[in-house]
Amino acid sequence: MNQLAYARLVRTSLSRPGRLTESDSEHHRVLSLILAKDGDGAERVMREHVRLSHQALMAGMDERQS
Repeated sequence: MNQLAYARLVRTSLSRPGRLTESDSEHHRVLSLILAKDGDGAERVMREHVRLSHQALMAGMDERQS
């Protein structure tokens, strides 16, 4: 069930101005840390990415309800 809404949630998050570019940069940073074998750093940056994505999603949902 969670996957049914996933695409809609991602679109809502990425609809925020500048979020697509920010998200892309965050993913590249995670990949760089993985390639550098910095698992702790990659986890920290990925957790921050998830937090920022959640914030963008909530802001997008609030905007849609207004």
